[in-house]
This record gives sequence, C-alpha cells and structure tokens, in this order.
Amino acid sequence: MVRLGAIATPVLCIEGMRCIAVNAAYEALMGFEPADVVGKTIDELVDFVAVRGDTAFMETQIAAIESGEPSDGQMWCRVTDKLGRIRPLRVQWTQPDERQRFLIFLLDAAQESMSKAIAESLARAGGELVHAHDESDVLERAADALFAQGFSITILLLDGEATELRYGPRRAHMVPELRSAGMAALAAFRPERDVLERVNPGFHERRAAFVHDAASTVRSGYPEAAHEALERSLAGSHLVQAPLFVEGVAHGALVVYGPTLTPARAATIEMFAELVARALESVRSRQRAQQRLEELQRLQTELLERERLGALGEAAAVMAHEVRNPIAAISNALAVLRRQPAPSSEGADMLRVIGEEAARLERVVRHLLDLGRPLTPRRQSVDLLELATDCVRTLRDRHEFAGVEVAVRAEGEVFAHVDPDLLQLALLNVLQNAAQVTPSGGTVVIDVAVTGAPAEGALGADGADGASEAVEAIVAVEDEGPGFSEELVRRMFEPFFTTRPSGTGIGLAVVRRTIEANGGTIALGRGARGGGRFEIRFAREAR
Repeated sequence: MVRLGAIATPVLCIEGMRCIAVNAAYEALMGFEPADVVGKTIDELVDFVAVRGDTAFMETQIAAIESGEPSDGQMWCRVTDKLGRIRPLRVQWTQPDERQRFLIFLLDAAQESMSKAIAESLARAGGELVHAHDESDVLERAADALFAQGFSITILLLDGEATELRYGPRRAHMVPELRSAGMAALAAFRPERDVLERVNPGFHERRAAFVHDAASTVRSGYPEAAHEALERSLAGSHLVQAPLFVEGVAHGALVVYGPTLTPARAATIEMFAELVARALESVRSRQRAQQRLEELQRLQTELLERERLGALGEAAAVMAHEVRNPIAAISNALAVLRRQPAPSSEGADMLRVIGEEAARLERVVRHLLDLGRPLTPRRQSVDLLELATDCVRTLRDRHEFAGVEVAVRAEGEVFAHVDPDLLQLALLNVLQNAAQVTPSGGTVVIDVAVTGAPAEGALGADGADGASEAVEAIVAVEDEGPGFSEELVRRMFEPFFTTRPSGTGIGLAVVRRTIEANGGTIALGRGARGGGRFEIRFAREAR
C-alpha cells in the first residue's frame, strides 16, 4: 500500500472506483476531512465537488477508466472546496492494477502557475549572480532571491576539513515571539557535516531532496535546547536541500523551507543551486585572472626596474671614475688649506661649504654605486637590537642626530638571518631620513620586536597592505615629521624621487633593494605620534 502521507501533492487512493484514502495535502487543499470523502464512489465525488457545467466532461473521462479504454491519464477541471471557492485543477491518475486500485493526483493550477513564476524569477536571479563581486556577494544575492519568493533559507557551507558546517547567509519569515532562547541556541549551534547526507542521501549525486516534515528531519541534527523552537518555527513547513558543488567539489547546500514548497519547486531550487554554483566558479575564475594579471604586472615592473638599474650601474661606474678623482683632489686641497694660518671668517665659511659639498657629492656617488651594483647577501644570524644600537651610535658620531633625541626599545632578543652589512646600510639610510624630517627637540623611536601581523595602517612600497603575517622579526622607525600621503607611499621608494630640495631620491631606493635582497620587506605608514613610520620585517630566527 502506498504511504499517502509521504506524498506532498494532494492525492486520493481509489479501489474498485471507490475512494479508500486521502492524504493530508488533499485535506489542506480542499478543506474536507477524510470522513467526508472516504467511501464515496468517483461518481459521488464528482457530484460532491464538481462545478456545474463540468460534470458531463468529467463523467466521460470516468467512463473511459471504468471500461478500461486507453486514456492519457490527465484532465483539467474545476472543483469547489469546502469554503465554496472554485479551484481550477489538473487531475492526473495512474493506470489501475489488477485489483482496480489507482491514485488520483490533484494539481492546483494556480499553484502550478505560481511555480512557473517562481522558476522564471529564480532563473533571472541566477543569471544576475554572475555580476556579484565575490563569493559572499553571490550567496547573499542567492539568499535574497529565495527569500523574495516567500521561502526561508539557510546556506550551510563546508569549512575545509572541519567536522562542523559553518553558516552562510540566512533569511527567515518568523514571527517575533519565536525569537526565544531556543532560537538563540539554534543560531549558535553548528551542525555536523554529515547532516548534509543524512537529510539528502543523493547529496553527492547533486540531487535536491524534498522533505515533507521539515521539523522532524532537521531536529535530529540540532541540540535538544533548540527542539521546541524548531518545532514551532518549522511547523507545517516542507524542506528542500539542494547541494552546492563548486569546481567538482562539495561546497555546501541551500536549505530552503516553507509551507508552500512542493516536489516540483524542489526541482526549481535544484536548478537554482546549480546557477549559484556556476556563479561561485565564475567569481573564482575572475579572481584567479586578476591575480595572474597583477603578478604579470609585478614581474613586468621588476624587469623594467632591473633593466633601468643595470643601465644606472654602468653610468654609476663611469661617474665613480670621472667624479671621485676630482672629489679626492678637492678634499686633499681642502685639507692643505685648513692647515694654513686661520683664514678670515668669510674664508672659513667658504672652506666649510666646500667640505660639505664635496662630502655630499661623495655620498651621491656611493649611493649610485649601491643602487646599481648586484647584491649578493652573506647571511648570518644577527641580533637586530644590537645592530640597531650600532647604527644609532654611528650616526651620533657623525652628528647626524644634532638636536634630535633617539630612543631604542626592544622586547627581548630578536634575531634574523640576514647580511649585517646590507641591513646596516639600509637602517642607516632610514634613520638619516627620520632625523632629517624630525624637528629640533623631537624624538626618533626605534622598536625591535616580534610580531605576527602587520601594524595597523602600514602600507607597502606599492601602496598595498603591509607585510605578510608570516613575518615575525620587525625593526620599526618612527619620526615626528609630516608623515606620508598615499601618493608618497606609492612613490617614496622610486629612484630619484625626493621631497627635499637637497635630496637625491636614491637613499630609500637603496634601502628597498637591500631589504628585499635579504628576503625582507619594508612598509610605510603613520606612526603613533602622527609622523612617518618605516617597518622592516624578516622571518624571525628561532633561538
């Protein structure tokens, strides 16, 4: 005997041309109790519910069934329910068996029309999903589309290899009084991943499952504290679970519930789930294409910069030969003049200017050589605090910190595997820059620390987010200067870009090359006191 209760469509079971059973869906559609219908012959049922004028046609179809003549198994008719409302129906029936037993299905034409409208609406919504910005946007739009059709929706997602599912977007048609502690327990609970297959044995075949009693089915996967809330919120609801497979791999499921769901609508939701999955694949493809484009642009920029630096290295070698000899001659002559009897104050000023300009030319030549020559780091274990302290001592001896205080702070020992000479060259340049922009009486702060994440607000040389979370050893230099605008962040490390009239724009370009040659990164940002902040990061060496 067929279990009529498991059938969501209104159905009558006929034996010997007499009704022997009806299901709950028939009662919901027509409003009649089983006692009003069971026991009546088909002729009596026609007289009971048929609209005047349609009886003759219906009796012709019934006569064909009784005589055993071939029949197409369906007809359109109008009936009157218990409240006197006229309902257009499409009636279908199965072929009688040897005991003259068969089923009659009543398909509400209005519901079928609504199902068609839902299918068309979801198809349009699925087509629009390709315009979503990312995977989260795809799922949000999908949830909105189903919710707009009168359904409640929960999207369950697989979370890597975790045994629990995670929730995606959720939408629910719920009266306020149901938002109880039980609903809170329900919202906080994460179901086990095997619930996908328990509810839907055809999950891995990518088939949607229709569940007549949503509450009893879903309840098995949730804690007891939420059972009452489930019963109340899902009372009278059916459920459809439609799998989401993205690039051939299980991604999760659309769990749709509501009292108007039918097996036919389950097929529509299954189709919509396929559109959602294809939209997720489209988003991933766009993201991969964007990443490849960005990588290509990065490599192209690196290639152009290397070619530029190669040409610059050749020019620097010529300059070193052509300029350093005259600089050496000027310096020697200056040393001789300084040994002469004390000149006038005007003469002393001129000698000082000659000395400063000769030293500046020497620095320019040295920076050009540093910028153009290939770097081959000789890495070793380096105490970053000790190296930073040595750099401060060197610059103090050169009087580079005149009028500026320097504070070195550390969180214990911090070691990195780097070339100490190259790192010292880079840090000296950074500290010189910080001292030059800090006003007299200000303070330059050097922090040596271990960190697992980039400092808030830090930006890389290309304007992107700062260093990776994998970098743990950090040397940060903060000044009290004007800080960096977004434009400065993008261009600060470009060769020959400078914001100072007397600057060469070479020092920070050298800094970036030496840091990157050691496998590190350098980022710019705003310091806690409003000035600029340089962050140099390396993989921390375990001790």
